[in-house]
Formats: sequence, structure tokens, C-alpha cells
Amino acid sequence: MKSPVPFAISHWRDAIGAAAAEIATYALGFDGATVGAPVDPVEVRGLVGPHISLLGGPSALEIALVGTMDDCRRLAAAMLQSDDPAALSEPDVADAVGEALNMFAGSMKRRMASSGVDLELGLPIFVVGHVRPTEQISVTPLQTHFGPIPMFVVVIGRAA
Repeated sequence: MKSPVPFAISHWRDAIGAAAAEIATYALGFDGATVGAPVDPVEVRGLVGPHISLLGGPSALEIALVGTMDDCRRLAAAMLQSDDPAALSEPDVADAVGEALNMFAGSMKRRMASSGVDLELGLPIFVVGHVRPTEQISVTPLQTHFGPIPMFVVVIGRAA
């Protein structure tokens, strides 16, 4: 079995941007998405959201879609075409944002396949907390706006 290679955001950046735009447009009904430059991992402390593993190819990664609970509610409301984010229960928010991440990861998988990287998706889990970077683990948050909703796409992988 091949050991994972260190994560390099440059290998994944185009797929992340295209997946974000696809989800914003087709699943959420917004005009698009913007993905910013990587920020310090401290920026995502205290945020919540789903995580999903992308396994296979030369790297094993985890992708997270995190934000404040209010922003997760807004994203879930857009996903569910609801005008009242406050009316959504926490399990409904977790399910809807988890499904948005699942579609996001599927879009990334499809795009990376064209580069010869064959990935399998894990099961999304909703996390209240954060992953700490270490000498072995790289945590790369990217400020991402899905239409008007500020979130972070966090890429977790083997440190370079």
C-alpha cells in the first residue's frame, strides 16, 4: 500500500474553486462562490460543520465545511429552500450542510479523476470543534463565500 504524500493546496485549489461554484449555483441557488487564499488555522477555532474523508490516489485528505452555527443554518436554509433558517432544528442543519459537503466532495472527486487521482468518499460527520495542526497534520482553511454566506472550506492532510 502506498503511503500518503504530503498535502499541497496547489494540487487541489482549482477543484475546490470549481466545486464551490457548482454547489453555490446548482444546490443553493446563488450566483456563485468565491474561494480566498489560505488563512491561519486559528480562524476556524470554535466553528462547526461537517467533515468528510477523501481517500485514494497519492493522498488521503479530509475536507470540512465550517462556519458559525448561524451561517450553517443559513446554508441549510438555502439548501432546503427555506425562508426561515431559525425554524430549522440542529439535526436538520447538520443533515443539510452535510449533504452540501457530500455534493462538494463528489464534485471534487469528479474533477480530480480527470487528473488521474481516483478518490473514494467517506461518510460526512458533523463536528463541533476543530482539528489542530501538528508536525504530521496540515490544516488549510480557505475563506469561502457561497453567495452571501461566509464559510470556510478546510483541507486536512499530511504535512509537507
